[in-house]
Amino acid sequence: MNHISTGEHSLGLLKNGKCVAWGINHYSVCDVPKVEKRFIEVSAGGLHSLGLLEDGICLAWGLNDCNQIDVPRVEQRFIAISAGGWHSLGLLENGSCVAWGYDDYSVCDVPKVAKRFIAISAGLSHSLGLLEDGTCVAWGQNTRGLVETGQIDVPIVEQRLIAISAGG
Repeated sequence: MNHISTGEHSLGLLKNGKCVAWGINHYSVCDVPKVEKRFIEVSAGGLHSLGLLEDGICLAWGLNDCNQIDVPRVEQRFIAISAGGWHSLGLLENGSCVAWGYDDYSVCDVPKVAKRFIAISAGLSHSLGLLEDGTCVAWGQNTRGLVETGQIDVPIVEQRLIAISAGG
């Protein structure tokens, strides 16, 4: 990817459901769409932004050179979102995860799992999914030993995970 910068903007969610944005406004990443409904979640990606509305609709804005703001049509409501470097993730109310955008390193190839996802996190070029049993699956780029055979090796821990976060 030949972008001039990434990660130079931030989003905030106000108590009244409005989204505010600040930072370098490359590709209009800080131009929050005007909506009638309340935002319940926001996520800043490399050069794109996501907002989840109270009715389960995911809005996306900013650079779209890799389809990272082309939110797929789904039959379920979104209950969580996460913007990565050049891809995006959405968690649906049925516990499945959808991914869209730049699919380098198979970052949009969500692994087939037998359990429901309860949380998601998109990194720069990898993604994480927390399953209902407290285990984590990961997929995407395999630099520095992060991924083995298309999926990231997640350390085995003795307790259930309760939160996840993918970095850059």
